[in-house]
Amino acid sequence: GMVFALALDATSALASSPDEAQGPAGQESREPGNRAPEGSAAQALGLLEETQERIDEVIALDRSVAKASGEEQAVLIEQQNARAGEAGVLLRHLLTKLTEEPESQDGIARGRMADFLNEASQWNLEQLKKITLALQGLNKQRDEADEAKLPAIRERILRAHERYDNLLQTSLEIAEAKVRLGLPTDADYKKIDAALQQRSEERAGQLRISRRRIAEYEKQAAASPEETSKLQPMIAQEKSILDSRVESVRRLADMLQSRGLPSASYRQLVIETTGKISVDILDREVATGLIQDWWNDLKSWAARAAPVVAFNLFFALLILLLSHVTGRFSQRLVRRALERAHSPVSNLFQAFLLTATYRVTLGLGILIALAQIGLQIGPLLAGLGVASFIVGFALQDSLSNFASGMLILAYRPFDVGDVVNAGGVTGRVEAMTLVTTTVLTFDNQRLIVPNRKIWGDVITNVTAEQVRRVDLTFGISYADDIEHTERVLKEIVNQHPKVLETPEPVVRLHELGESSVNFIVRPWANTTDYWEVYWDLTREVKRRFDAEGISIPFPQRDIHVRQDTEPSA
Repeated sequence: GMVFALALDATSALASSPDEAQGPAGQESREPGNRAPEGSAAQALGLLEETQERIDEVIALDRSVAKASGEEQAVLIEQQNARAGEAGVLLRHLLTKLTEEPESQDGIARGRMADFLNEASQWNLEQLKKITLALQGLNKQRDEADEAKLPAIRERILRAHERYDNLLQTSLEIAEAKVRLGLPTDADYKKIDAALQQRSEERAGQLRISRRRIAEYEKQAAASPEETSKLQPMIAQEKSILDSRVESVRRLADMLQSRGLPSASYRQLVIETTGKISVDILDREVATGLIQDWWNDLKSWAARAAPVVAFNLFFALLILLLSHVTGRFSQRLVRRALERAHSPVSNLFQAFLLTATYRVTLGLGILIALAQIGLQIGPLLAGLGVASFIVGFALQDSLSNFASGMLILAYRPFDVGDVVNAGGVTGRVEAMTLVTTTVLTFDNQRLIVPNRKIWGDVITNVTAEQVRRVDLTFGISYADDIEHTERVLKEIVNQHPKVLETPEPVVRLHELGESSVNFIVRPWANTTDYWEVYWDLTREVKRRFDAEGISIPFPQRDIHVRQDTEPSA
């Protein structure tokens, strides 16, 4: 316990900033360099002396802890942890000052500087060994502990691993400081490189173990839904461990790269584990390794699952073919049912119903085929529902047109081929979808009208009925004979071959206008003959009026001019 606590807190302090240096409980925090407040050189010298004192105190306390026991040992360990934390903070602050402020080196003899950095490097490496021993003890405790103590032990293990990496980083910084100061570092780098490579391999192996455990837990949860609630905490715990190991491998890869050591395999492992593409993929070795692994996985999967996949694909294609055939057969059944229906159904509604029958059948077949090849339909349908809501909110006008199209199909105000006046346009209905209606005007212009505009306005269906009345008005002079004119008009109407006898045509004196006596002529004709009857009767009336001496007067107005004969004032 003493060794673990010492390594844990000492390495924590080495990774923290100078402002985070804390003394033991009940004491005031120590500010680095408080012995030499004036000048960079004096401050550097003060930092060196303070750091040396703290390291000596930690070493001395280490021997005292080994001899003590019980409560006395616990108190000594707490003091040792505080001193180790202070030593780590002071050491980092000193290294920063020596490397960033060259003038700070003036107050320290080169020999003493070399001795101190060598001693600090040695002390740092010894802390690595202590953390390694502490981790071995903690792993043993974890294997033997009950469920109640496991979370605390796991948390201590995670903290120890994190601080081990911090300690490695500090060792590299000490070596870099020695390089800048012109001191030999071959022995330091040899030990650091060995520790770094060993640590990277261990953490990469632990990361792979976490991945396998999570995969096994998730597989068990999928195979046995009743065990999901029991496995979820285990999965969450293992994912937390996985995240810490991913971060550790990433940091170690950066340190390896700074030393010029191979790191591509570790960066590749991080990308494969997280699934997140980073700048590391631009490295040729990392990209090549990822592609090679993916290709190997694909070949392995194909060799293992090829028969099952081939059967599922064949069966899925068969389902699609059957759904297509079933959809066409269903269309024929619906068409026959519509033809035998007692109440007429519009062509628009027939086309919509036939198309919907086929598409719904085919859609069901596609869903079944996707389920056959292993795709989860539930999440897919849920995703489609969410997407439909978003699309519907964004396309409110289109949905309004869709709803109007459904109402038009249901209430059948017109059909394909009808001449209508709707939505501000007049023409023959050529086609209709659930969103728009295509109208062809009489001068051969094709108009695409939104259904919302049609349904929200008055709809005039000109050709909905088989028979239409032709409304004509003719005016004669006040001097012409009324009876003679009425007789001529009746003859003209009755002699036209396309004027219907029933209903009976109407010829009546309608009004006495300002300039003429007006007759209304209202024969009935088939809707298809409307304009022919209209134009023929108009032409024939003009010809017969001229022959019979009946005049069609121009507009007339009498103007009376009065002359004022009284003298002016």
